[in-house]
Amino acid sequence: MKVLTYIDLSAVSVGISPEFSFYLLAIANAGSGLGRISSGILADRVGALTVIAPLTLLCAIMTYVWPFATTKGSLIAIGIIYGFCSGAYVSLLVVPVVMMGDIHDAGRRTGIALTCMALGAITGPPISGAIADATGGFKAVGYYAGIVLEAPSVFFFRRTKSPSLIPFPSGSCILIAVAFLYLTKYLMIGSLRGKC
Repeated sequence: MKVLTYIDLSAVSVGISPEFSFYLLAIANAGSGLGRISSGILADRVGALTVIAPLTLLCAIMTYVWPFATTKGSLIAIGIIYGFCSGAYVSLLVVPVVMMGDIHDAGRRTGIALTCMALGAITGPPISGAIADATGGFKAVGYYAGIVLEAPSVFFFRRTKSPSLIPFPSGSCILIAVAFLYLTKYLMIGSLRGKC
């Protein structure tokens, strides 16, 4: 969620007026509202994993693209698209966890998944701020966010009794997470098509 945390500051750093830059967060949140509602409706028809995987991939792409946006229009577009995709992710986050086991165990699985994801949410923004201060810009923040954004989600869909976090030395954890989403869907229904 580094884009939502720093989109207004990055806009000011590329010359967008401070009077407008704070509206970028409101624009992203409006997109998030649409993403939350529409993804829930769509997930009822085609399945939560079918909806969340491509929108998470698009969210990762927007995280990489965001630091290179230097105009008002491009920042608005990133705010809308990222907001929509992150809204879908947030609203559908626990649905696959609940579906992947017995109902009596859903609370424990959900708690473990959200606890692991909270570690990244708590530590990410201060690290991103330190990177922005050290480099004087937001391109390195975009790289950092794209590489380690939502790292616990890589293990979100593993069906083990003791999930572990193994850091990846390179590559994008969010893109790997999307691959795991598709793998999970395939393992659950035997196809990449269909409701899951």
